[in-house]
Amino acid sequence: MLSSGRDGPPTSSFAYGAKPRCSRGVPAALLLWYCQSDGSDAVGDAHRYANSEQSIMKLAILGVGNVGSALARGWRRTGHQVLLGVRDPAKRDVVALAEQIGASVHSVNEAAQAASVIVLAVPWGSVDQALKDAGDLDGKVLIDCTNPIDMVDGQLGLTIGHATSGGEYVAERAKTARVVKTLNQAAAELLAENDELEGRPLMFVAGDDDDAKTTATALVRELGFDVHDAGDIRVSRLLEPLGMLWLNQAIYQNSGRNWAFGMVRRARGR
Repeated sequence: MLSSGRDGPPTSSFAYGAKPRCSRGVPAALLLWYCQSDGSDAVGDAHRYANSEQSIMKLAILGVGNVGSALARGWRRTGHQVLLGVRDPAKRDVVALAEQIGASVHSVNEAAQAASVIVLAVPWGSVDQALKDAGDLDGKVLIDCTNPIDMVDGQLGLTIGHATSGGEYVAERAKTARVVKTLNQAAAELLAENDELEGRPLMFVAGDDDDAKTTATALVRELGFDVHDAGDIRVSRLLEPLGMLWLNQAIYQNSGRNWAFGMVRRARGR
C-alpha cells in the first residue's frame, strides 16, 4: 500500500459486482465452501482457510481509500464476504461502494471482531487509531498493507527504517494478532485488476506465523499475484523500501502507475 500520513506513530528520518472470476491463482467460480461464521469462530475460519484454497472468508478491510476499495473489489470478485470497517459507516461514498460490490459497512470494531482476516489499509498516520478502534485481535490474521510514508526533506519518503519497520510497529501494537506484511509493493489499481500486465506481478509476504502467511498467500494469489515468502516480520524493513522504490519510479521517474515488479527466471534447460 503506497500511502502517506502526517499525524501518527513516532518517526525517525529515513528518507462488480459479486460475480466470481477465474483469477490466475484460484478458479473462484469453483469455490465450494462458504463460511457462515458470525465471528465467534473467526480465528478457526482463518486456520481452515490456510489449508483450503476453496474457502470463502469474512474479510474486514479497515479503510476504504484507494487501496482498501481496490482490495474490496478484488476479493468480492473472487467470492469472499467483505466487511468495510470505517469510522463513519454512514458516509455516502462508502455506502455507495458497498452497494456496488455487494459488501457490508460497519464500524472498525464491528468489522474487525466479526471477520476471519483483518486487512489494515489506512494511511500511515491513521494506523494507531485504527488498531485502537479494532479492539482485541487475539489470534486473528492481520494483513498490514501500509507503508510508513510521509514528507521527508521536501519529498515523499519512509519515516521508519533500518532498525525497525512499519510492519514491526504494527505487530508491536497488535501483540496478540498474527501480522503479515504484504500488498504494499504495487499500485492500488493493480490490487483489484492486473490481468492486462505482460506477466504476473510479484508480491512478497513477511510474518512470524507460518499459518498466517499461508492464509495471506492464498488471498494475495487470488488477486493475481506471484506470491513469495520473504521471511519473518523483520523483513518488512526490506519490503517497505521496495514500496518506496515503486513510488520513486512511478512519480519521480515518470514510469506511471500501470506496472509492477516481477520475478523473471531463466528458462528450463538453460
